[in-house]
Amino acid sequence: MLWTSTSTRVSGLSRRQVHVFGWQNFFNTTMTTVSQQAYVKAVLHACKFPYYAVNGVLIGYEAENVEIVDAIPLFHGHLSLIPLLEAALMQIDSSLDIKNKNSNQQLQIVGYYFANEHEEDLTISSLHTSIVNKIAKNFSKATLWMVT
Repeated sequence: MLWTSTSTRVSGLSRRQVHVFGWQNFFNTTMTTVSQQAYVKAVLHACKFPYYAVNGVLIGYEAENVEIVDAIPLFHGHLSLIPLLEAALMQIDSSLDIKNKNSNQQLQIVGYYFANEHEEDLTISSLHTSIVNKIAKNFSKATLWMVT
């Protein structure tokens, strides 16, 4: 897969930045819109646990653009607990199914965010890429955020 990166910064919120990696489809010009709530929740999750690795999922829907409306923090500390991650993702999916019954917007998991344990560590581990690749199987325009 070809992932492209952009970087943004929230002024006044620590020194954290979010690097966004998205699937680059040259035949698709869809834009992604991120709500302030989703962006701030991901950054604050990393700020709350500055000496731990953190991760979470991004919730949204596809209209004309991909709309990311929320971020759900998952873990801080040990991120490689696959059984717990699978259980958390199943709970999120079932919760979204219930919300979707009463809504026009079909919310789903549209991305994944993480922050490494050390702020200077800019590596994307195989764990993170495998998680976002699984999300991309269900949502082809999945996004990966690295909070630094």
